This record gives sequence, structure tokens and C-alpha cells, in this order.
Amino acid sequence: MTRRSTAQKAALTPRRRRGAAIQIVGGGLLLLVLPVVLGSSSAAAQGFQALAPVGWTMLVGGLVLLWSLRDKSPATMVVKPASSWVSPGSQIVVDSPRPVRRNKADIDIDLGTAGFGDRSPPWSLARPQPAERPSGWSKELVETMQWRRFEAVVEALFQQAGFETGLQPHLGNDGVDIWLYSRSQTGGPVSVVQCKQWHGESVGPDRLRALRLIMNAHEVERGQFATTASFTPEAVAFARRNGIHLLDAEGILALIAKRSPSQQQALLSLAVD
Repeated sequence: MTRRSTAQKAALTPRRRRGAAIQIVGGGLLLLVLPVVLGSSSAAAQGFQALAPVGWTMLVGGLVLLWSLRDKSPATMVVKPASSWVSPGSQIVVDSPRPVRRNKADIDIDLGTAGFGDRSPPWSLARPQPAERPSGWSKELVETMQWRRFEAVVEALFQQAGFETGLQPHLGNDGVDIWLYSRSQTGGPVSVVQCKQWHGESVGPDRLRALRLIMNAHEVERGQFATTASFTPEAVAFARRNGIHLLDAEGILALIAKRSPSQQQALLSLAVD
């Protein structure tokens, strides 16, 4: 049998105290009940009657101890990240709402009426804000876009490349943000895109591994990971082996530069208007 660690012993302390308190209460009740059971005339009963003050003390003290050890903290549930409960190469089944195919008008309506404002999701870190409305694209603009507009620009980039897109509801940090469909083929998506607007943090292979599992579940050959952050060397190697195209700020700017001037202005409007 392995020896318990200090943390395990400390975690068991409240349980032991509650057990001791219950024993004290039981002992006190026993001292108070035995004289009644044995009868007041017997010598044993008279002896236990003399211990009645001790019994009352044990009963009250035990109850007070139990009251002080009651659980005062709300119940919490710890959810482990996907990287801690899935192994590389395993299969998962993703039961998620079917994404609705969208066009640029849908994106404009989304940004204009959804009320996102400057709200950032819990995984987005604090970011600097541009001093004024920019007149053209720059790395600073890509890195300072509001998170929902970052996703909208990435989605519009793929629409300009000839794909139909479907927006995935945000069910979790490791979910797919955008589904890509071929306009010449019917059926399921041909690629999936995950967007993360991060600052001061590099994307590691664990994030790409979660995306690869979703790709496997939907039998999708290609994946895209777009972020304002950088990628670790391990993430780059994993992406090359698993059909994932990586897009950082520089890569997004390179794609924008290939668009026509009117397309670049349309993307700029999505980013800042």
C-alpha cells in the first residue's frame, strides 16, 4: 500500500473530524440512554446516572463540532481541457448544432445587430486599442481587432477565396468557429477553421490536436487555425503532419494583400466600421 501524501492527509482531516464528532455525540447519547434502559433501581443505572452531566457535555459539544464542520462552500465542478482527457490519434463524436451557411450580408448583420460591442471572450487577453480609425491594413490592426470582428474578417477571406461558410455557435474553447463548404460540391464541409485572438501567448500542439480530433470526427481532410499569436515549433511540426494550415498575423496580411483593392476595403470595413 502506498503512503498517502501530505495533501491527501490534509484533505481527509475534515472527514476525520466529522467522524470524531459523530462518535462524541453517540457516546453522549449512550450515557444518557443507558440509565433508562437498565432501570433506575439497578446499581449500574445509578452509576450511569452520575455520568449524566458528562453525557450532556459530550452531546452538546459533539453537535457544536458537527455544526462548525458543515460544508459552507458551494459545489463546484472542475472541467479538464480536451488535451488532458484525449490522446493523440483517438476518435471523438461531436454532437453540435448544424452550422448555417452564410454570405457577406449575414456577417454584416451579425456585426451590426448582435450587440457584441467590445466584449471579449474569457480566453481573450487584454489588448491595446488603436488610437484612430486606420485607413489601411497593418499588423497592429490585425492584433487589435475586436475578437468577433477578427472571426468575421477570417470568414470573409475564405468567402472571397470561393468557399461558402457556416458559423459554428461557441460551445467551448476548443470548438470550431467556421465551417468551409465547396460551392461546386454538395454535402458536408471540406475544411474547418478555428480562430483565436490571443496576445502574449503562443499556440501549442495541444490546441491543434483538439482541432485534429474534430476533423477526424467529421472526416475533414484540411483544417485551418487562425490567430493573432505565434505558433510554437512543436505546433508547426504537428500542423505539417496533420493537414492543418496555420495563419498568424503575418499570414493573414499576406492573404489580404492578394485580394483586389475593393475586397481589401470590404475586409477593412468589417474590421473597423
